[in-house]
Amino acid sequence: MPARGLIQREFVAVAVNTTTTSAVFVTLLSRPITVLVTGSDVDIIATFAVSHTSAADQTTFFRITFDGVPVRGAGLFSTDVGETNSGAIIAHMTGVAAGVHTVLLEWRTTAATAQIRPVAAPDAESAALFVDEVAV
Repeated sequence: MPARGLIQREFVAVAVNTTTTSAVFVTLLSRPITVLVTGSDVDIIATFAVSHTSAADQTTFFRITFDGVPVRGAGLFSTDVGETNSGAIIAHMTGVAAGVHTVLLEWRTTAATAQIRPVAAPDAESAALFVDEVAV
């Protein structure tokens, strides 16, 4: 097994203005990772900054899934139209088998439209997903 430390890093970010009105989780970002060493740990970091198109009270939920299984989530509450909220989720998976795995950042909203606009609002709205394989 390699010395303790980073084996590989995968990264993906929202590149175009993206919206959802879905009340059920839908994929925002997806990143496959081919774990090279059985027993490695996988560290996942998701960041997100979102705004809304309605003044109605609204919560946008985010969650990370690993091979289709929900791992961890976060919710951002908003009361004002255009108000930007930001958050992050960090997850640590241990003893992951070698092979291809899929990490998703999913989102859903309780009302109106949630939006992440890296083109229209590049200094305020974004989302990114880092997936690291780490030798233990």
